[in-house]
Amino acid sequence: MPLQTLNIRFEDGRERNFRHRGTAADLGVISQIFEARDYSLRPLQRGAELQGLYDRIAAAGRVPLVLDAGANIGASVLYFAHAFPCAHIAALEPARNNFELLRANAAGLDVDARCAAIGARIAAVAADPSIAIDALQAVEAGDRTQIVAGDRLVMFVVDAQAGIVEVLAAQASLHGAQHVWR
Repeated sequence: MPLQTLNIRFEDGRERNFRHRGTAADLGVISQIFEARDYSLRPLQRGAELQGLYDRIAAAGRVPLVLDAGANIGASVLYFAHAFPCAHIAALEPARNNFELLRANAAGLDVDARCAAIGARIAAVAADPSIAIDALQAVEAGDRTQIVAGDRLVMFVVDAQAGIVEVLAAQASLHGAQHVWR
Protein backbone atom coordinates (compact mmCIF):
# COMPACT_ATOMS: atom_id res chain seq x y z
CA MET A 1 0.00 0.00 0.00
CA PRO A 2 1.52 3.37 -0.98
CA LEU A 3 2.17 5.82 1.83
CA GLN A 4 0.45 9.17 2.06
CA THR A 5 1.83 12.30 3.68
CA LEU A 6 -0.17 14.67 5.83
CA ASN A 7 1.13 18.06 6.98
CA ILE A 8 0.43 18.40 10.71
CA ARG A 9 0.19 22.04 11.85
CA PHE A 10 0.51 22.71 15.57
CA GLU A 11 -1.09 25.58 17.51
CA ASP A 12 2.23 27.46 17.64
CA GLY A 13 2.49 27.41 13.84
CA ARG A 14 5.14 24.70 13.59
CA GLU A 15 4.52 22.03 10.98
CA ARG A 16 5.70 18.50 10.38
CA ASN A 17 5.01 15.94 7.68
CA PHE A 18 3.46 12.72 8.90
CA ARG A 19 3.35 9.47 6.89
CA HIS A 20 0.39 7.10 7.02
CA ARG A 21 -1.24 4.38 4.91
CA GLY A 22 -4.59 6.13 4.39
CA THR A 23 -6.43 3.32 6.18
CA ALA A 24 -9.40 3.91 8.46
CA ALA A 25 -7.22 2.86 11.42
CA ASP A 26 -4.43 5.31 10.59
CA LEU A 27 -6.81 8.18 9.84
CA GLY A 28 -8.77 7.42 13.02
CA VAL A 29 -5.69 7.66 15.23
CA ILE A 30 -4.60 10.87 13.48
CA SER A 31 -8.06 12.37 14.10
CA GLN A 32 -8.13 11.18 17.72
CA ILE A 33 -4.79 12.78 18.53
CA PHE A 34 -4.59 15.91 16.36
CA GLU A 35 -8.24 16.88 15.84
CA ALA A 36 -10.04 15.63 18.98
CA ARG A 37 -6.87 16.28 21.03
CA ASP A 38 -7.54 13.24 23.21
CA TYR A 39 -4.04 13.40 24.74
CA SER A 40 -4.18 17.05 25.79
CA LEU A 41 -3.67 17.74 29.49
CA ARG A 42 -5.89 20.84 29.42
CA PRO A 43 -9.30 19.18 29.95
CA LEU A 44 -8.04 16.89 32.71
CA GLN A 45 -8.93 17.68 36.30
CA ARG A 46 -5.22 17.42 37.19
CA GLY A 47 -4.01 18.91 33.89
CA ALA A 48 -2.47 22.04 35.40
CA GLU A 49 -0.74 19.95 38.08
CA LEU A 50 0.73 17.63 35.46
CA GLN A 51 1.88 20.53 33.29
CA GLY A 52 3.50 22.03 36.40
CA LEU A 53 5.28 18.73 37.08
CA TYR A 54 6.68 18.72 33.55
CA ASP A 55 7.77 22.35 33.89
CA ARG A 56 9.53 21.68 37.24
CA ILE A 57 11.37 18.61 35.92
CA ALA A 58 12.56 20.51 32.84
CA ALA A 59 13.47 23.65 34.85
CA ALA A 60 15.62 21.50 37.17
CA GLY A 61 17.68 20.37 34.18
CA ARG A 62 16.31 16.83 34.27
CA VAL A 63 14.77 15.09 31.29
CA PRO A 64 11.14 14.06 31.72
CA LEU A 65 10.25 10.69 30.24
CA VAL A 66 7.12 9.89 28.26
CA LEU A 67 6.53 6.15 27.91
CA ASP A 68 4.34 5.41 24.90
CA ALA A 69 3.49 1.71 24.97
CA GLY A 70 1.56 0.94 21.82
CA ALA A 71 2.90 3.90 19.84
CA ASN A 72 1.24 2.67 16.63
CA ILE A 73 2.47 4.68 13.63
CA GLY A 74 3.83 7.54 15.75
CA ALA A 75 1.00 10.09 15.94
CA SER A 76 1.10 9.98 19.74
CA VAL A 77 4.90 10.31 19.67
CA LEU A 78 4.66 13.41 17.48
CA TYR A 79 2.02 14.87 19.80
CA PHE A 80 4.08 14.18 22.94
CA ALA A 81 7.26 15.56 21.32
CA HIS A 82 5.46 18.80 20.55
CA ALA A 83 3.56 19.07 23.87
CA PHE A 84 6.66 18.20 25.96
CA PRO A 85 9.66 19.41 23.94
CA CYS A 86 12.19 18.77 26.74
CA ALA A 87 11.03 15.18 27.26
CA HIS A 88 12.63 11.99 26.03
CA ILE A 89 10.08 9.58 24.59
CA ALA A 90 10.36 5.81 24.85
CA ALA A 91 8.03 4.46 22.17
CA LEU A 92 7.13 0.77 22.04
CA GLU A 93 5.17 -0.75 19.16
CA PRO A 94 4.99 -4.53 18.69
CA ALA A 95 3.49 -4.67 15.17
CA ARG A 96 6.36 -4.53 12.68
CA ASN A 97 4.35 -2.70 9.96
CA ASN A 98 3.30 0.01 12.42
CA PHE A 99 6.80 0.17 13.89
CA GLU A 100 8.36 0.97 10.50
CA LEU A 101 6.03 3.98 10.14
CA LEU A 102 6.64 4.96 13.78
CA ARG A 103 10.38 4.98 13.16
CA ALA A 104 10.00 7.12 10.03
CA ASN A 105 7.59 9.53 11.71
CA ALA A 106 9.83 9.87 14.79
CA ALA A 107 12.99 10.64 12.78
CA GLY A 108 14.80 13.66 14.18
CA LEU A 109 12.89 13.65 17.49
CA ASP A 110 14.24 12.68 20.93
CA VAL A 111 12.64 9.24 20.70
CA ASP A 112 13.91 5.77 21.49
CA ALA A 113 11.59 3.66 19.31
CA ARG A 114 11.57 -0.10 19.91
CA CYS A 115 9.69 -2.85 18.15
CA ALA A 116 8.59 -4.27 21.49
CA ALA A 117 5.71 -4.53 23.93
CA ILE A 118 5.19 -4.54 27.68
CA GLY A 119 3.86 -7.66 29.34
CA ALA A 120 3.66 -9.55 32.61
CA ARG A 121 6.32 -12.01 31.47
CA ILE A 122 9.08 -12.18 28.91
CA ALA A 123 7.77 -13.77 25.74
CA ALA A 124 7.42 -13.09 22.07
CA VAL A 125 4.36 -11.83 20.23
CA ALA A 126 3.15 -11.79 16.66
CA ALA A 127 0.38 -9.91 14.91
CA ASP A 128 -2.62 -12.16 14.33
CA PRO A 129 -4.71 -10.72 11.48
CA SER A 130 -7.39 -13.40 11.98
CA ILE A 131 -8.34 -11.76 15.30
CA ALA A 132 -8.11 -8.07 14.43
CA ILE A 133 -5.63 -5.65 12.93
CA ASP A 134 -2.56 -5.59 15.16
CA ALA A 135 -4.07 -7.91 17.78
CA LEU A 136 -1.38 -9.93 19.49
CA GLN A 137 -1.00 -13.50 20.56
CA ALA A 138 1.85 -15.15 22.46
CA VAL A 139 4.07 -17.50 20.51
CA GLU A 140 6.92 -19.71 21.65
CA ALA A 141 9.60 -19.13 19.01
CA GLY A 142 10.45 -17.59 15.69
CA ASP A 143 11.16 -14.10 14.40
CA ARG A 144 8.84 -12.25 16.74
CA THR A 145 8.65 -9.04 18.77
CA GLN A 146 10.10 -9.04 22.27
CA ILE A 147 7.87 -8.34 25.25
CA VAL A 148 9.69 -6.19 27.78
CA ALA A 149 8.66 -7.24 31.28
CA GLY A 150 9.35 -6.33 34.89
CA ASP A 151 12.99 -5.60 35.62
CA ARG A 152 13.82 -5.61 31.91
CA LEU A 153 11.53 -2.61 31.47
CA VAL A 154 13.32 -0.81 34.28
CA MET A 155 16.65 -1.56 32.61
CA PHE A 156 15.31 -0.27 29.31
CA VAL A 157 14.08 2.97 30.85
CA VAL A 158 17.25 3.56 32.86
CA ASP A 159 19.42 2.83 29.83
CA ALA A 160 17.38 5.27 27.77
CA GLN A 161 18.05 8.06 30.24
CA ALA A 162 21.46 7.00 31.58
CA GLY A 163 20.35 7.97 35.07
CA ILE A 164 17.34 8.73 37.21
CA VAL A 165 14.05 8.83 35.35
CA GLU A 166 10.85 10.64 36.18
CA VAL A 167 7.86 9.41 34.21
CA LEU A 168 5.64 12.27 33.16
CA ALA A 169 3.06 10.35 31.15
CA ALA A 170 2.51 6.83 29.94
CA GLN A 171 0.22 5.78 27.11
CA ALA A 172 -0.70 2.21 26.31
CA SER A 173 -2.75 0.80 23.49
CA LEU A 174 -4.06 -2.68 24.18
CA HIS A 175 -5.94 -4.40 21.36
CA GLY A 176 -7.06 -1.02 20.05
CA ALA A 177 -8.26 0.34 23.41
CA GLN A 178 -6.01 3.26 24.28
CA HIS A 179 -5.41 4.48 27.80
CA VAL A 180 -3.34 7.40 29.05
CA TRP A 181 -1.96 7.24 32.60
CA ARG A 182 -0.61 10.40 34.14
